[in-house]
Amino acid sequence: MNSKACLWALLLMLSSVAGGVRSLRPAAVAQQKQRPNVIVIVTDDQGWDDIGMHNPKYVKTPNIDRFIKGSTLFDNFYTTPQCAQSRAAVLLGRHHARTGTMLVSSGWDLSNPAEATAGAVMAEAGYATALFGKWAHSSQVQGYEPWLAGFDESYVRSKYEPDLLLRHNGKYELTGTNGTYRFAEQALMSRVINYAARHAKSSRQQRQQQDTAHKPFFMYYAPRAIHTSPAKLFGGPQRFSPPDMLARYMADPKYSRAGVANTTVQAWAALEYMDEVLGRLFDYLKTSGLDKSTYVMLMSDNGAAMLPNERSTVDRLKRIPSGMLGEKSDIWEGSIRNFLAVRGPGVARGVIDSTLTDLTDILPTIADLAGIDPAASTHLPWDGISLKNLLLPRTSASRPGSRTASKGAGGARATARQGLMHRGTRLASAAQLDRFLVTLSPSCWHANVVPDLGPDRQVLKPQPLLRWETGAVVRKAVQPGQRLPSPGPGLSRCVAVRHKDLKWIGSTGKVYRFTGGKHIELPQYELPRGEAAKAAVPMAAAARSWWRSVVSEPYSFQKASLFVGLGDGSVSNIMAMYAHERTPGNITLLERGAVGFVSPGDRMCWSVKVMSRDVYDVVIMYTSAVAATFKLAIGQYDAIGAGSAPSITTRLPAVVRCRTACRTACCGTLPYCLPYCLLWYAAVLPAVLPACLPAAAVLPAVVRCRTRKPYLLLCTVCHAVLLP
Repeated sequence: MNSKACLWALLLMLSSVAGGVRSLRPAAVAQQKQRPNVIVIVTDDQGWDDIGMHNPKYVKTPNIDRFIKGSTLFDNFYTTPQCAQSRAAVLLGRHHARTGTMLVSSGWDLSNPAEATAGAVMAEAGYATALFGKWAHSSQVQGYEPWLAGFDESYVRSKYEPDLLLRHNGKYELTGTNGTYRFAEQALMSRVINYAARHAKSSRQQRQQQDTAHKPFFMYYAPRAIHTSPAKLFGGPQRFSPPDMLARYMADPKYSRAGVANTTVQAWAALEYMDEVLGRLFDYLKTSGLDKSTYVMLMSDNGAAMLPNERSTVDRLKRIPSGMLGEKSDIWEGSIRNFLAVRGPGVARGVIDSTLTDLTDILPTIADLAGIDPAASTHLPWDGISLKNLLLPRTSASRPGSRTASKGAGGARATARQGLMHRGTRLASAAQLDRFLVTLSPSCWHANVVPDLGPDRQVLKPQPLLRWETGAVVRKAVQPGQRLPSPGPGLSRCVAVRHKDLKWIGSTGKVYRFTGGKHIELPQYELPRGEAAKAAVPMAAAARSWWRSVVSEPYSFQKASLFVGLGDGSVSNIMAMYAHERTPGNITLLERGAVGFVSPGDRMCWSVKVMSRDVYDVVIMYTSAVAATFKLAIGQYDAIGAGSAPSITTRLPAVVRCRTACRTACCGTLPYCLPYCLLWYAAVLPAVLPACLPAAAVLPAVVRCRTRKPYLLLCTVCHAVLLP
């Protein structure tokens, strides 16, 4: 079988039917009278400079600015470099590497079912729970959706449908946005407000009836703006906003003459659109009176995402005027330093707090504000520290329930800054002041990593891949089909550590001091070599200790088990990316499959939990240029290895899949273009048509040339091409 074969083969290992999906509703903790509502808002790809108060020349976010100025703003707040990892940290209160969420895709985007989400924690305490928008995990497989993870009500939108197709508690629902992303956020916000309104009405009725069983709500709202759209759906990545709003930006000389890419202008228009959407929620909370009983937290998941055409010096300085280096997906400040604004009853308004904080603090904080006793709550140990002592210092008896639990400290003297009062770290506890924050770069965990497994099919620990000195795999150093290098570069190359006003970059050994609000990794902020070497010692030690604690977690680096026969679903996806084991060096992952079955014995293996005893059809979807013999085995792993598990061996025929693709275009007069296109047809089409016809047809495409001369024509060629 040659290397061009592209096949999905299923070798299924069934784990015990016992266990299944994690129990989500243990006994609730004791009810408290008039407990607060909590709303957590996580925007998408909105960097520190993507708000008007940080970039007033180009960014228009008046509603967000007003919200922040009426809140406590944390300006030393850290995310992870990418969205899936950040959302795992918010919803689980734990560093993403502990939970199994190592990347945004490739089967490393799911958290282990043993983790307790914020929805499960709050529901256990008697809260109504809801999720709207972007879910932390992949929605391509069953068993990891929010309605199975503690959320009573959820509206999840997918990025793959041009229209806003929502899944409401697992059921698909059209929204009437007429095939466009442009109004998706407004449609979703209407559902957010309707949910809050229902609970506001219920709360009023309960108070009038002196009903002490008032049920507050916890809401997680995650708009997709300003994330780019899938390039394949829209002819390239775009950031959507209503047409009239985008047209206004494009026509404004301030933007059209700014010397930046059109997609950067799209980002600014999308920010104003998202601001309008959030303004509806902020206005509703005020007019309904819910603001008096509701804590609202606003943050983003990572720094600004810069497209390839947006990385010029001009684009960067106008998009990121703070001068921070980096962007989404790296460990520089432009990727991971962000804002957190909190507003609610008793929270100081117009205050900036510079305590070192991060996303894992969110869940311990909302649990603390809700009066939840961590000892009575069912969850794995949190990494985060409750911020209640910083939000409500006069009532602070904070119970973080974390590895770094601490009591609040008091006293603060504010100074004026940006129209806000800056209190520094005067309210921080000793643990908060001496905290080490470790950031793990996604560039050092390759999508095709296959950890060694033990006899119990769990990840072996220790192993070279996970050793601090020899672990990690640099993603850019490995091409599809190549073996992953061993040993690796070591984990110190993959981390950055913040401590007090210092930052250590493991790959360079350099240490930077951030003062005066400047978070820039440039030589003028770098410590001298001798001082840096001394300062790096405790940060490097903290990173090493942290990594060892991650490795010791029972489910870290473990691909998630998949579910069959769960709920009402009639189809279960067993996707290639979630395979626990593959033949190293041969089989590599594609976006929606795997390639590389080239030698006898090449294999893939999944862990599958069968939730309902029944008869199942197994359908293999594959493409291959040649025929080959495959074996599908289903059963316990030992039985599969011994050859005693039920299996089918068959010869799969070659299956050729074709697609239509545009390959060239010519703008010019007819005498110029016609020979060009005819020559292209004559040279290329004879090579591909015999293989593809009649599976695919040659289709013309009509594309307009952008030209000042109306008589110029476009000649575009579309043809069928063989996959893979």
